[in-house]
Amino acid sequence: MTPEPQLEEEQTSRRVPLTIIGWGALLGVLLLVIVVAAHLLRPDIRPLRAPGDTEAIAPVVPQEITLPNNNNRDAKIGIIMTYGEDAEGSEWVLPAQGAAVAAHRLDLGKTPVQLTVANDKGTPDEARDAVEKLKSEGVQGIIISSSGEHIKGATSAARESSIPVIEVYDSVDTGRGVWSLAPTPSSFRRRICRLRSRVPRAS
Repeated sequence: MTPEPQLEEEQTSRRVPLTIIGWGALLGVLLLVIVVAAHLLRPDIRPLRAPGDTEAIAPVVPQEITLPNNNNRDAKIGIIMTYGEDAEGSEWVLPAQGAAVAAHRLDLGKTPVQLTVANDKGTPDEARDAVEKLKSEGVQGIIISSSGEHIKGATSAARESSIPVIEVYDSVDTGRGVWSLAPTPSSFRRRICRLRSRVPRAS
């Protein structure tokens, strides 16, 4: 049975936010590595070759992402997530797995990145403790894959220790070493509307 157009549209609208926020975590790690290295990214893009009789064009051109030498040290990035039933910000646990994808892409470009995770449990005190844990493990930057006022505990602690921070899903306490990738409500709505407009409608 062919799904009704309206049902297809509803399913697509539910998938869109997850796709956007998953890529947010990937971009967060890429940008934080740039901050840590204090250099520009150099994407090595392989040009497409004309296909021969038996050669097919790859659907995606592989891209290795490389960074300049980081004093012969692997970049070590901390990821703050929120685990716990009904904890503030816990809805972002699964989308934050995009960080592992970003680390893999950098590894392909001979730029290994170590990821270490801490749980802020959705409270300001635990968020501060999460930063202290990551600091003790020697991270050079922190990705906050959570949302809510409680992450101020993490941003203030990171700022005190001069550790750069990127918030992927919120924009709490930004500035002075804390950046945000979170879209504004208006830009998010525009993006959703553009994607919804591509869904075929019944004639």
